[in-house]
Amino acid sequence: MKNSLLLFLTLVFSLIPLAAQEGAPARAQSDPGGHDEFYRLVFFAVLEGLYEDGVSTEEVNFMLFNPAPDKQGYHYFVYACPICMPTVQALEVYRLRPAFYGDKRRRDTLGSGLSAEIKDKLKNGGTGVRLGVIGQLVEKWVKRKLDAMRLTEDEKKKWSDGLEERKKQGAQLVDKFGKEGSIKFFAPLMQESKGCAACSGAARACPP
Repeated sequence: MKNSLLLFLTLVFSLIPLAAQEGAPARAQSDPGGHDEFYRLVFFAVLEGLYEDGVSTEEVNFMLFNPAPDKQGYHYFVYACPICMPTVQALEVYRLRPAFYGDKRRRDTLGSGLSAEIKDKLKNGGTGVRLGVIGQLVEKWVKRKLDAMRLTEDEKKKWSDGLEERKKQGAQLVDKFGKEGSIKFFAPLMQESKGCAACSGAARACPP
């Protein structure tokens, strides 16, 4: 328990200073760690969304499903994709969350939970259904974050263009993995689906 709590706090507090730099990408400072403003947007949007909606650990496990024997990678996401990676990392951080200190009911999240329909789709739905839910949730959470930033029209365009560009980068990675013969390891579902759910959801959150 102590190790999980320490890891959780280390991950969250190492990123909190980055959250303060919201606004237009053009105003962002250089980031030697490689976590640019788009990474931060998606990461914090997903993490906040998980807390605000009160998503259960079981439901996170469904999203981070991995049937591979070696448990490397995640079934519904593309490895190294600039939108999938912060989404996965936010899900991982949330999954390690401790109960709130001093809470007699040992609560570990804020919201009342996902709707019964969404819960059922995550638990019992097939691949296409789960991908649809992931895309829907990412879209909702990223849009909520962007709306809270009260962007100007110029800033909205910058975020829209940036998210669309990162969606394309994810698609390019899928093509690369396909040509290399490694797609079953790094983007397994992209062989059968029409696109990345997280990327599509994030891009829809800020349409041109």
